[in-house]
Order: sequence, then structure tokens, then C-alpha cells
Amino acid sequence: PLVAPRRLMTLRTLAVALLLCSGRSDNSAATVDSTDANFNTESAEDELAWDEMDSDLAWDDIDEVEADPATVRALFERLDVSRDGRLDVAELQAALESQARSYFESVRASTTYETHALLGAADADDDGTLSLPEFEAGRLYVHHADQVERPDLFAFADVDADGQVAPSELHALLFPEWSGRADAFRAFLRERVRAAHDADADGRLTRRELYGWRQRLRGEDTAEDEGEDEGLAAEDAQRFEWHDGDGDGALDEDELGEFLLPRSTADGGGETLQELTREELRRLVAALQLGMLPEQAGRFGEGMERDDPNVQGEDHFGVEQALALGAPFLRSFQLLLEEDEEPP
Repeated sequence: PLVAPRRLMTLRTLAVALLLCSGRSDNSAATVDSTDANFNTESAEDELAWDEMDSDLAWDDIDEVEADPATVRALFERLDVSRDGRLDVAELQAALESQARSYFESVRASTTYETHALLGAADADDDGTLSLPEFEAGRLYVHHADQVERPDLFAFADVDADGQVAPSELHALLFPEWSGRADAFRAFLRERVRAAHDADADGRLTRRELYGWRQRLRGEDTAEDEGEDEGLAAEDAQRFEWHDGDGDGALDEDELGEFLLPRSTADGGGETLQELTREELRRLVAALQLGMLPEQAGRFGEGMERDDPNVQGEDHFGVEQALALGAPFLRSFQLLLEEDEEPP
């Protein structure tokens, strides 16, 4: 059976864990959409795992139970770095950023673990590495393998050119944004895709050139739209237009690189941790000020300017305000609480 990295699980978990439900940027949304459009497994087991994960991470359910005052007090004391009995906005922001940073580190570790497991499932001779025949066997799903030849992908991964791909090398193909080689892989993909699909050799790709490979695989005339699946065509058009920043109908070098492997905070691009947590901070501060759910308080606070003192550390909150907010206060720091619950 085909073995595949659970790429969707990582991205969905990231979106939830950073608590960006309403504040997620257009770029992060497009990153998830573009990955969804390129990644698909027919594994019922994987679909079940994703469903179970979505159920486990339904953090809104925490609002349905009464918060334990002792837990609220303990969390408050943990966040009160200055030990003055008050939480200022700077302390709240530091805690949210620390939570996001810890999550990034845990995801990076989990991708390393999963890479070892996936390599093991495709390693026919159990020598701990993949040979080119094992890699070409098709047992391991590799993102972009339907646009770039597997031998080329293997050569990119085989950094030491010893004819074997070790787990650390395979990591760059399965989870490039977490591997430290994202920029190199982005450039590699861009050059290979342009070489394969740039029919007029102008250094840019139109949507027809970019997606013509699908019709070529089916033996269809790539110059005609007839026969192209309407659902795929609509999906392709939406993705293409989003990445075509200048709207000229073609992807240049930078646009194509972002299209093939969107930058993210994980590989040094996208938003910083401070930017990623800023919306959650604004909502939490407004909730503590107004004594209502962050979702509701966020709507009241939407008019707050980014340089407003309310999000710059000049407000202070006592434990009584945290207790009044209750479960939503705990929910804002769910990952920190889960770290406390993990066995040593």
C-alpha cells in the first residue's frame, strides 16, 4: 500500500494550535489550500485519523465546562513573571509566543519521527536507507512526484551522492519547510518545473503550461480545454490567480517558487511568531477588559489600532479578572496546560 506523510494533519494542527481561527492571514489560508490541492491519499485509515484529531482538538468544547479556579490561579501565577500579582500585556504576549514556539519545535520533532517511520515502511532491504529502486518503486508518496521525475527528486535528496537516501535526507522531500532546505528545494522545483512545462521558453508559466501535464498523462491535446475536468480546472484557476500577484496571466520566478512551495514561518518566511499571535493577544486583552468571551470581545475590539496601548503592555489584570473569564482564559493557553499534563 501507498505510505504518505500526513501533511494535511500538520497544517491543520498548526492552524488550530496557533489559535488563528478568525485571525488567520490570507497567506496562511492559501498555504493550506495549495497543500490540500496537491496532496491526496485514499487511505481510509488516514481519513479516520484526521477525523479523530479534529474531534480531539475541538477546543471550543472547553467553554462548555466550568473552569477549575485552582487551575486558573496556577496558570495566572505561571504567567506572572514579575511576581507582582498582575498580568500585563507584555507577559501575556510572551506566553502566547512561547506557546507558539514550543508548538513549532514539537512539530519539527514529529516530522523527523514520521520521516523515519515512512522510510522504514518503504525500505525493502531494511538497511535504514532508501536506494533509487526502492524510491522509484512508488510505495512512498512524495509531494511533487507527479511533476518532477523521481530520479531527480532522489538526486536532490541524496546530498552526499552515495546512492542512498538517509532519513535526514528524505526529510527535505517529505517536510521541506521543517528540514532547513526549503529554499534549496523551492529553487530545485522551480527549475525542474519550468524546464518541463515552459513550452515557449520565456521563463514564465501560464496556467495552461503549468497544468498541461495532467492532460499529457491522459494523452490529451494540451492546447485545448476540452476534456479537462471542470472541477480540477476551477481549482487550478483559483490557485493560479492567487499566486499570480501582478495579474499578468503567468507566474514569474518568484511567483512560481511560492506556488510550488509556499513560504511559512517554519522556513523563515511568512509571519513572525509575534505577528501570528497578535490577533489572539488582542482578543484576549479585550476579553479581560470587557469580561466576555474572546470571540465576542474581539468584535468589540476590532477598531483598536495596532499601536493602541491596549495591545502594547500598558494594561494590567488581576487574578480576579482571569477567574471571571474562566475557561476561555485557560483555552488561550491550552498548549501550555497540555505540556504540564505530559508524563516526564
